[in-house]
Amino acid sequence: MISLFFWFAARMRRTVPVLRFALGLALLVLTSACATGVTAPDAVLKSIPKEQKASIRLTKVDAEVAPGVAMTQFDLERVVAKVRAEIEAYRPGLFPPIGVAAPPGALRVKLLFTRFDEGSALIGLGQKHLDADVFLIDDRTGAEAGHYRIAKDSALGGIAGAVTSMGEVEKGFALSVADILKPKR
Repeated sequence: MISLFFWFAARMRRTVPVLRFALGLALLVLTSACATGVTAPDAVLKSIPKEQKASIRLTKVDAEVAPGVAMTQFDLERVVAKVRAEIEAYRPGLFPPIGVAAPPGALRVKLLFTRFDEGSALIGLGQKHLDADVFLIDDRTGAEAGHYRIAKDSALGGIAGAVTSMGEVEKGFALSVADILKPKR
């Protein structure tokens, strides 16, 4: 019986560090995955009816930065390109081919960035934020068809904050914008 106890204790001594490492790695992977997942809008200020979403057509995605938000033109263009790519991946043909006029009622996606913070790898300072109002605007009349508020972040510092890139937060943001256009919402 005593030998069984010592055998078990010796076995645990070798297993515990491996378990700690595995749990830490799992936590790291799960927390960085949060940045790339789809997030429901924080606020739906004006929603497009589900029936209209099934037949929606878009003309373009454009963006601007709210006053006081530190976002370079390069960052802005990169995020807009990611949003467009995720929308096109969701439903190819949603945008008209180059040189072809959009049908009546086609909408323009306008992003108004209200927060852009790339964070830091220092402990407690790794929070990365990307917040924007997403407007769906009738391209011909200028009437607002939809208005959503999306906030995407990775609020971790230290090692987890260091390995979660702003690119992952941007991808999660782009997926969340594309998700707005799905008829299920």
